[in-house]
Amino acid sequence: MSKKIFIHDDIFPQIKSDKEYEGYKNNHPNFDPEYILQHCYIHRKETRIWLESIWEKYEKFAEPDLIKHIREPGLFHSFSWQLYLASLIFEKNHKIQPNNGIGPDLQIEYKGKNLWIEAVVTTPGNDKNAAGIPNSCGIYESLNPRVARITNALTTKYDIYKRRYLGSICKEDEPFIIAVNGSETNSLNPSRAAEATVFARGNDQIKRMPDGSMKGGFYELREFIIIKKGEKEVKIPTNYFCNDKHKEISGIMYCEQHVINANNNKRTPEANIFLLLNPYAKNPVDYSKLKIGKLITMDKNRKIFKENFN
Repeated sequence: MSKKIFIHDDIFPQIKSDKEYEGYKNNHPNFDPEYILQHCYIHRKETRIWLESIWEKYEKFAEPDLIKHIREPGLFHSFSWQLYLASLIFEKNHKIQPNNGIGPDLQIEYKGKNLWIEAVVTTPGNDKNAAGIPNSCGIYESLNPRVARITNALTTKYDIYKRRYLGSICKEDEPFIIAVNGSETNSLNPSRAAEATVFARGNDQIKRMPDGSMKGGFYELREFIIIKKGEKEVKIPTNYFCNDKHKEISGIMYCEQHVINANNNKRTPEANIFLLLNPYAKNPVDYSKLKIGKLITMDKNRKIFKENFN
């Protein structure tokens, strides 16, 4: 019989107050606080039911011990992010392949081959400027710490992919996508931090065309940012998809919505997902076949920025 995610009703009976939740959290440090929160708050009942419904479908495909890890301290967010992604895949009627725990998180059938998705959650790390609500300063001044955290996540997952997976678990001709959840480094601008990271997107520009008309869709290039680490300034590239240096990454999915809030007010999780495709990808993704998220692309001349949110 299938085991559910939330099985500790005897430890975490339903509550309505923050004070009661703090008591649960302090008395049970062996559980992730977000798991406790989702488990015990009475007003989160519908989201619990939704998560259990995803797990019921996903259990036979999930990596070993996912249901154990999702309850452990510090792990609820990252493992529930996999559930969030699985819900989108099921919604689009893609077939998920079983995960034996030695490859990327999700493997789906795509155009007669596999498409691989590696999930990652960005955290502020040691940079307090990347946490909480961005300061009310210039758009890129507030974005830079968050962009730095996304680049760190992408670099880490890309290196693992090349060292462990490419050519063995993942074939050379199979697309690879990194799915980044940035709810802990929220920018209040759902896709801009990801765009600034991979497309070197700077300020929007409007250009006058030869016929005298004005046309948008252009932007200033910012191919690197500079952040401070202690007393040192560090230069971080932000042009992942502006050349073929990262051609093995077919694209990234980006979301600033936490899974525990994804089903609020009957919103669908896909409404908060953006798919940024790499124009230099060795194995490009056909959006008309994948159909997950809101499409964001850029041409190879780095002049036209296109958003398709239909």
